[in-house]
Amino acid sequence: MQVLSHSTNSNGSSRWWGGFLAVALAIMALTAVALASENGASAWPLGVEGVMTALEPPPGGTMLQYYSTGYFTHELDDAHGHSAVPNFSLYVAANSARLKHTWNVNFLGGKLGSEVAVPVVYEQLSVGNLSDDRFSLTNMLLTPLVVSYKKGPVFYYYAIDVQSPGSGYSKYNLVNIGQHYWSAAPVFGFTVLPNKGKTELSDRSMYYVNDTNSTTSYHSGNIFITEFSASQSVVKKMAVGVGGSYSKQTTDDTLHGVSYLDGYRSQDFKIGPTVRFPLGKAGAFIFKYYRDTLVQNTTRGNAIWFQLGVPFPNLNKREH
Repeated sequence: MQVLSHSTNSNGSSRWWGGFLAVALAIMALTAVALASENGASAWPLGVEGVMTALEPPPGGTMLQYYSTGYFTHELDDAHGHSAVPNFSLYVAANSARLKHTWNVNFLGGKLGSEVAVPVVYEQLSVGNLSDDRFSLTNMLLTPLVVSYKKGPVFYYYAIDVQSPGSGYSKYNLVNIGQHYWSAAPVFGFTVLPNKGKTELSDRSMYYVNDTNSTTSYHSGNIFITEFSASQSVVKKMAVGVGGSYSKQTTDDTLHGVSYLDGYRSQDFKIGPTVRFPLGKAGAFIFKYYRDTLVQNTTRGNAIWFQLGVPFPNLNKREH
């Protein structure tokens, strides 16, 4: 999620050490719901992106994005969208941030950027008379390649996401934090700002290809994800709209190479209101509430997001 407001400020530093310093800063970002069997979940935290997604920092610029989110549910659905597990309860909380940097480098006709993120997540799971909770770092997100473009009111980018395995997995735990395999995805995102930037239409689409959990030989199927938002400025310092995400698993889950529970393919459509408050020329505060619908083989619950974007002005000095 990129929370830059519409700004064409091109101030930037040509010094590569500034970019390396930015990437080295302590960061935390993103969260994903995960069950012990790792089915019905994605390494990508569904619903995190979509608002102003294609507005990258200016060349030489760096943006710190802070995320605070809570997800709660009492329902794990089957392939028909019916509750499949009695006395089920899951709560997830995360405080996190992502660091983005745009290099002073032209690449494929656009501007080259990189991102890095590491999540800190707390999960509490109850099933029947059993319960467990865990607090840990989880899947590290590396985006070594972002190529961004701007044409009038249209911003768009291509990227490659790589997710590392989460930490501390045990097949004997009722709950484990994150996903415990490597994942990678090609990404395309755009933001359109017509009506002098008062209207926003954004989308981020990706296709995650997953590796196998070497501890359990469980392989989660590949998944298509798109996240979106549409908003309108109602006053100078506030825009309201609707946002959400749609995810659809396209290949089967397998266990020891054999299709698991008819493939256990997940589906989820999240939707709800968004409110965005611009902060200065290049920042924003965002509130989102999403409700799960059209659920298959995953949890049906509610998510609240608080998001903040803050630029690093000391890394955005004009070249001399």
